[in-house]
Amino acid sequence: MTKEVKTGLGRKIAINVGMKLPIVVFLHLRKQEEEQGNVAASEKGGSDGGREENASGGIENREDTQDAGNEKDILLVDGIEWPVEDLERGCSVTAELMESFTCVFVYSVSNSFDPVPQVAIGVGSAFEGWSPHEWDGVYRVLVPLNPPPGHTFHLEPSSAGQTAARTFSVHVELVCTCESEQLGEKLLCLLHHSQEELRRKQQRSLLETLCTGSHLDVEKTSRWFFQMVRCSWLHVPQSYSWHLVFQPCSRSCQFQLSRGKRTLSVEMLFGVCQGDYDIFVVNQPLEAQKGNSGNLVSSQPAKANILTRTAWPETFAVAEAKFFQHIARQISCKRLHLKYLQLFTGMLSGTGFSTSNWKTLVMHVLNILPPVYWRRKEFPLRL
Repeated sequence: MTKEVKTGLGRKIAINVGMKLPIVVFLHLRKQEEEQGNVAASEKGGSDGGREENASGGIENREDTQDAGNEKDILLVDGIEWPVEDLERGCSVTAELMESFTCVFVYSVSNSFDPVPQVAIGVGSAFEGWSPHEWDGVYRVLVPLNPPPGHTFHLEPSSAGQTAARTFSVHVELVCTCESEQLGEKLLCLLHHSQEELRRKQQRSLLETLCTGSHLDVEKTSRWFFQMVRCSWLHVPQSYSWHLVFQPCSRSCQFQLSRGKRTLSVEMLFGVCQGDYDIFVVNQPLEAQKGNSGNLVSSQPAKANILTRTAWPETFAVAEAKFFQHIARQISCKRLHLKYLQLFTGMLSGTGFSTSNWKTLVMHVLNILPPVYWRRKEFPLRL
């Protein structure tokens, strides 16, 4: 099936909508016509250094004006499917719900030795401002977990599990809290208080509740996290206006919100931060990592399966989201760089190049090219 497209200077070309290559050919032709038009305009109006006087007598840069005009002129840029309004609305609803959940979480673990949930971080393409061709429509957030009082987390490289990402084990150690206080009261020390006193006050360490051996168990922690979310739902204000249905998921907490005809799917992941960096180990691979990692549980004998319960995949999703936010503040056309991702993941779906491949490539180009080169008129060159 072919479609006739009229370019900016009146030339008509036929595009086979079932093929990918003619789109790039069209961009090349479009770029040639733009250059011809610029030359003609220059010969007619003379050279003025690329600057012109505006109506108020001031001087403005014609290049900026031309770039703004190209928003309508370059068909491909504006023709890219762009559900940004829906994404922003979904991200906003999800973020507000997470703020409500965080308040309830902190209160619920305040008198226990459970992990301490922190403010949730939006991750994945939706919170970056775009959606890949194969996006499943799920808004994902990552809830960082801090160690409770009297405990520390140490990450150790692990070879357990079958996943495309590196995996780590979260080693849990007890530390002395004899000199520590919480809410004005002395904390029980898991190292130096007697077991009888700990039992009397119903205090159990994390090693006894959510660990296998001395390592944090993903499946035990998932069940604890799911139960915490479930119990917290009735205490958040959104429960009065939204209906929530939990979805079956073994390693994370996924649910669907509905209100009238509107629905929203949310997945709450949790993880542990690597030091002061925006790199986390999480309970399961994120959206872009799932391509080759279908099942985290090994098909090896029982011993190998026990090891996979303590395998936490590494993710750079938080760092990537912050990188795209930083870029959006630097370039004049705030979402143009995301349209490259939107275009390529759609054009090359099923060709063997994953969303993660293209995302890495675009981030690399964003790193090596100054912001001035990320304008609509440069779109064909960047492609």
